[in-house]
Amino acid sequence: MLTYLQERQDVHYEDMCEVFGGQGGTLRCVVRRKLTGHKNFDLTCGIDLMDPKEVKALFSYLESERVFCVVIGPPCTAFGPWSIVNRAKISTKTWKGRTDILRNLNKTRREGTRLANLAASICEYQLSKGRHFICLL
Repeated sequence: MLTYLQERQDVHYEDMCEVFGGQGGTLRCVVRRKLTGHKNFDLTCGIDLMDPKEVKALFSYLESERVFCVVIGPPCTAFGPWSIVNRAKISTKTWKGRTDILRNLNKTRREGTRLANLAASICEYQLSKGRHFICLL
């Protein structure tokens, strides 16, 4: 894929962007390979994808820049291995009555589900436009 991107002559595309990219490690590789696209949609970059305006701006960017490949790594806080441990701890009698902890876990799960659905929507969008995505889980 990198060879194809480097040899492509179409200048009307951004080669890549990152969604939920954290510190933007993938984009550092993009810069080294002299590819276009240096946008990272992540909270660490000041972009809150829980905000509908930011989500609209993301899709607007994907449309206007015709991003060839989106590298996306949805947050796994709500679904990762530690979530199982947290649920196991909460189900014990030790945590009985601690509604603050239950509320926090439920909030994390709701946010995680919403962001996972956004990631799926981005992937579907890319496919509908004949473009690509790489989903890092």
